[in-house]
Amino acid sequence: MIDRTALFVRSVSVFIHKLGSYIFLPAMACVVTIDVILRYVFNSPLLWSQEFNGLCLIIVFCASIVQCWSEGKHVSMKLFSRHFKGKMRLLSNALVALSGILFFGFLGFQTFKQILFMIETRETGEFLPIPFWPVRLFIVLCCLLFCIQLLIVLIDCLFDGKQFGDY
Repeated sequence: MIDRTALFVRSVSVFIHKLGSYIFLPAMACVVTIDVILRYVFNSPLLWSQEFNGLCLIIVFCASIVQCWSEGKHVSMKLFSRHFKGKMRLLSNALVALSGILFFGFLGFQTFKQILFMIETRETGEFLPIPFWPVRLFIVLCCLLFCIQLLIVLIDCLFDGKQFGDY
C-alpha cells in the first residue's frame, strides 16, 4: 500500500512540476518581457503583470517543492546531519519529516479554510479580474502531496529503518 501511494504521489508530483516548469515559468518570462517592452518603449506597462507574475511564482514554487524533495534537490542541513550515524540519523530524518508534516499540514489547512471565504466574497486581484481561490486550492493540493510524501518518509524511518538517502 505504501509503495503504491509513493508511486502515485511521485507521478502526480512529476506532472505538477512539469506543469509549473513548462507552462507557468515560460508564461512569467513572456509577461515580464512584454511588460518591459511596453513600459520602456511605449511608456504603457501592463497593469496586471505584477499580480499575474506573483500568482505564477506561487504556482511554480508549490509545483516544484514536492518534486525537489523526492529528487533530493531541496535545501537541507547536510553539513549538520551527515555526522549522524545509525539510529541518530534515523531520528534526525524522522524529526525532519515530522516537522515538515506539521508545517505544510498547517499551511494547507489554513489555506483551505480561506478558500470558502474567497469563493463567497468573489475575491479577485486589483488589476487581474480572475478568482484567486483556484490558486489557493492548488497550494492545498501541493501541501497535501508533500505531507503524504513526508508521512511515507516518517513511516520508513520509524518502521523500516531506511535512511533519507535511500529515497
